[in-house]
Amino acid sequence: MSRFSGTRTRNSVKMAAMAAVAALGIVGGPIVTQASAATSCGASNFSARLQGGSVTVYVCGVTTRNLGGSDLYSTLTIRTPDRIWLHQTVSGATGWADCIEESDATGPSSQVTVALTGRDTNPGNLQISSNTAFCSGIS
Repeated sequence: MSRFSGTRTRNSVKMAAMAAVAALGIVGGPIVTQASAATSCGASNFSARLQGGSVTVYVCGVTTRNLGGSDLYSTLTIRTPDRIWLHQTVSGATGWADCIEESDATGPSSQVTVALTGRDTNPGNLQISSNTAFCSGIS
């Protein structure tokens, strides 16, 4: 399993605004508007951003975003201390699962971009969990 981890000290304080946002948004190709959220998810307030060849996926808050072959992704930008999981399948119930985290990505001015390779370029879903522990303890 591929694991990414930072070497800096973890600041486990989460930004209340990030935790409160539950909306998802997709920008790129045709623009898709996400309705019903008090605060929309986008370039200014995302927790995780997947960048692909023809689409950018923004994910906010603790949630799961189904991707299911929407693109091949080259980078993952993280702005949260929460663990990010990439799963092989849309349901995440079977197949591989890779944990990615960055210990100091605690707010909108602090972000880390990770280059995705191999199987991580085509995940079935991206999940942001509320777990802030390092991925390195996972076997």
